[in-house]
Amino acid sequence: MQSIRLNIIKLMYCGFVGKVEGQNKVVYGVQFPPSSGTIKPDFSVESTSSELETDEHVDKSTFVDFITSEETRQVNGKWKGGRWGTNNFTVTSESWLPGLFIGDTLEILVIKEGIVKFTKTPFKAEDEILVSTEGKAISCNATWSGNTYPVYLTDNIMPQKACDKLFIWCSPNKTMIKVMRRGFGPNVDSPNRIIPAAGEHLEPGQSLDSRDQVLFAINQEIGIPKETINKCYLIDLGNYSDDGRDPRYWSYYTTQPTSGLCCSLNSKVIEFGVKRHSSTNAQILLLITDDNVEPLETTQEDQEEIKSKWWEDINTVLDNHKEDEWMLEDHMKFIPDAIKKIEEFKQYDYLIKELYKF
Repeated sequence: MQSIRLNIIKLMYCGFVGKVEGQNKVVYGVQFPPSSGTIKPDFSVESTSSELETDEHVDKSTFVDFITSEETRQVNGKWKGGRWGTNNFTVTSESWLPGLFIGDTLEILVIKEGIVKFTKTPFKAEDEILVSTEGKAISCNATWSGNTYPVYLTDNIMPQKACDKLFIWCSPNKTMIKVMRRGFGPNVDSPNRIIPAAGEHLEPGQSLDSRDQVLFAINQEIGIPKETINKCYLIDLGNYSDDGRDPRYWSYYTTQPTSGLCCSLNSKVIEFGVKRHSSTNAQILLLITDDNVEPLETTQEDQEEIKSKWWEDINTVLDNHKEDEWMLEDHMKFIPDAIKKIEEFKQYDYLIKELYKF
């Protein structure tokens, strides 16, 4: 089996960037299997000078302070959305490459030339790779601090793709949207903040069918019984892909003390992290009723990330909650876009509306 020695030059959300020792070659390591848009490492091709840039200018304390910061925005004005789950960065993680930071060295053993189904345990020689993933990544085991962890290596940065599903209910005299509050824990980003949609990252092997993605997302984070879902319309809201739309998948800005002094007069703004493309396809699951009886719902499967949920009037929800209550800036954009889209939908005749039935 091929062995690789990596010098860590950057950390990213649930991953790292490593330079192959003795080569001008960078590879990207991630905790979870890449869903699309990646290729496996080609160690015969050198990386560009920009890919080889390191974040060695970042102090470990600065990195940790940034992760755990409760700030809504970064020092450059871009969104942050509160503190992030400590298990989602190696430097603060307790479960995956715990304590790994920029400048450390990682021993890698290639197990499979493809993507093996995600597991929290090290990969084995007898593991089978997922269909049609041979050229997407390599599944490896990393040795760190005397323990072994599964890692996927790619030749390029894995783009983040997600789906967001808004559950909206129109009764005779009001239009309501389901709002959820996030829970707590080392894996939960932006704890206690609110979201107006069930959002899930796409995973390898997951269906690209819109209906299947809706079922997955709502079962995870909302909880809607089949008899309610079957009465809904599924309406595309649009694709959201602005740079930095989800700050976890972009570069970071913060202040760092200079000359070892913890004083704002002796600090400078620094940039670090990895710019990854991030996008989400947002859709509305729209329920229209002739009465004001609240729709039936079930308990969501994910009890860690979502701790509570409730209905709010879609026309006043943004007025009822301050900016620093929301998880993502995009979440606030969903609201006026959804209001406009639903008004357009109401103008369709019956036959056109039936085409949108879930």
